[in-house]
Amino acid sequence: MTEQIRRSFSIAEISQRNNIGRSTIYEQIAAGRLIARKVGARTIITDEDESDWLTSLPKSKPHQLTQSAA
Repeated sequence: MTEQIRRSFSIAEISQRNNIGRSTIYEQIAAGRLIARKVGARTIITDEDESDWLTSLPKSKPHQLTQSAA
């Protein structure tokens, strides 16, 4: 048997896969940062679009420790 590789995911699946709330996913779509596609009434995101979106996110800067005054 051959294993099928999934190429698209629902909003709920993308949210779960990335540990991000559904509302954040919808905000990213509305802002044009994450591409979503419609199949009838269903909204899907391809694995390629998910990957492109993730790599486009800004990198976190290292936190600097502050010294407290003694």
